[in-house]
Amino acid sequence: MSFYETLITLERLAIIIERENTGCAKDIASKLQTSPRTVKNLLNQLRNLGGGDIDIRYCRKRNTYYYHPSVFVSFNFFNKKL
Repeated sequence: MSFYETLITLERLAIIIERENTGCAKDIASKLQTSPRTVKNLLNQLRNLGGGDIDIRYCRKRNTYYYHPSVFVSFNFFNKKL
């Protein structure tokens, strides 16, 4: 996965976590078309984006990952034409 593809996938992951509609790692892998192991790596990368300040937890009762406390994660991309 290229750097750009990783950022896009991280953004998609951040959005589904924000919606608290992730399911388990296997469900996320299906949504993102990747492996469950890659999902776990992406979760760790997302946690570390804020200098390790982004707390992502999993609720077995609701079967979803969520931010604790609630945060807004934003990725801003721009494409400059040469």
